[in-house]
Amino acid sequence: MATTLKTQGIINDPAILDSRIQAQLLSPHKEATVQAVVRKMGALQAQHLEMAQWAIGKRLGLCPHSAKLTARDVQYALKKGHIVRTHALRPTWQLLVAEDLLWILQLTGPQIKKVLFARDRQVGVAAKEYVRSDEAIYQILSEHPHLSRQELIAALTEKGFEMNEYRSMHYIMHAEQQGIICSGPLNNEKHTYALLEVRPGPEFKKSGTA
Repeated sequence: MATTLKTQGIINDPAILDSRIQAQLLSPHKEATVQAVVRKMGALQAQHLEMAQWAIGKRLGLCPHSAKLTARDVQYALKKGHIVRTHALRPTWQLLVAEDLLWILQLTGPQIKKVLFARDRQVGVAAKEYVRSDEAIYQILSEHPHLSRQELIAALTEKGFEMNEYRSMHYIMHAEQQGIICSGPLNNEKHTYALLEVRPGPEFKKSGTA
């Protein structure tokens, strides 16, 4: 009980609450663009893109120097690759600025892979298959720069990969963790995948992050 009361006292400490609000950009700040907000946050949860757009808009509304932005401005930043949507911290979508993605993957990738691919045997994916699937995904997206998940799965099927919901998820997420692919521009309001090397950011090497 004493520990609980002590914790409650910390949570209600005005100085700590103010610091958290400032860190979350929920008080007046100077980050005036979509890219600046996402960079300052490090990563923004984006399982539902509509809610992520709202979260960015809410924060930009607290910057006195920012223009009045809409969801289209967030989508434009995604289209241009200023920000990307991928699985960088855990098996849910996040938004990050493109130039931060590779070093974050290098930092978080080993643990994420350990969690994500622990079920490979159950799913029926052998580790050596990822070499083939990574190469196939790279080739597919080199020839067709922006594909939806369904289109990418269809293309992998045509190349002879046995596909189901779990196998396809493992193939695609492995390519994400290797720094091969990330989000592409929205196409008819559908999420697409693109090669990370064609998005703005640091120099990319095809060998990925692992």
